[in-house]
Amino acid sequence: MDRAAIGRDNHHIRETRIRQVDAAWLDGSADGEAAFLALAEHLRIAINRRLFLGLFEFEAQFLTYPPGGFYKRHLDSLRGERNRIVSLVLYLNKGWQMSDGGELDIWNTNDDASVPAITVQPHAGTLVLMLSEEIPHAVRPSRATRRGIAGWFRVNTSTSDRIDPAL
Repeated sequence: MDRAAIGRDNHHIRETRIRQVDAAWLDGSADGEAAFLALAEHLRIAINRRLFLGLFEFEAQFLTYPPGGFYKRHLDSLRGERNRIVSLVLYLNKGWQMSDGGELDIWNTNDDASVPAITVQPHAGTLVLMLSEEIPHAVRPSRATRRGIAGWFRVNTSTSDRIDPAL
């Protein structure tokens, strides 16, 4: 597992003042990963049928927030790209206590208020879906090791000059 970074390609940096978490991309090579990715595919199809979002693919990371790990307020859409449309968070923490921290704060669309609209406790099995380009969110500092999966349903942004996803 690698220390997670922010951005992609030329803008890919490790910025520990913004994010402290270890991440590993899911590739489906393990049985549990394959089962989760198959479930995400069913969800992608259901979202497309109901909301007509044109979601093309799903990418996901297994995340481990060590004690003290956090992610400051951000959007999941990468700068200059309109590819991540729906973000997914799935918590894997059995026996999580409120004193363990690591909550997910979510703000209203374009709301600059300092108080989040909702705070989600990271209990095992809790699933959160939100619009990647519109919903600011943050992970509060964790006081115990916190595990979960973060994923993004994407649209295909290929043009005559650029193939997405890259080969």
